[in-house]
Amino acid sequence: MTDFAALRRLVRATVHETFSVPATYYHGDMSVPVDLSVRRFYEATDSGDFQGQYARRLGNLDRIAFSRAECEAKAAPLLRTGLLTFKDTDEVFRLDHQDPSDGSDIVMWSVTASNHGR
Repeated sequence: MTDFAALRRLVRATVHETFSVPATYYHGDMSVPVDLSVRRFYEATDSGDFQGQYARRLGNLDRIAFSRAECEAKAAPLLRTGLLTFKDTDEVFRLDHQDPSDGSDIVMWSVTASNHGR
């Protein structure tokens, strides 16, 4: 029988690898920015009526998933107020706080849009 925790880690790593996008991470303690692969998470809201007609609407980007192993391998400690720039859109986000760990290799951070450059 396969260990469920190991299987969950494998699936999450596969999802991260498949759906991640390139970004550049930087904080004031670093001499140069670091390229990372991250996943975007958008807030979602449901709205509808009493007849059961509902729609899910995506809102602002509010969380970003990082690979702990990649950050450690690239000596990129994730710190509050660090800046992440998505290479495909040039959008910049500031790390606010790290979500509680679920024991996997994926590290989730809540973020806010920033008007700072790289």
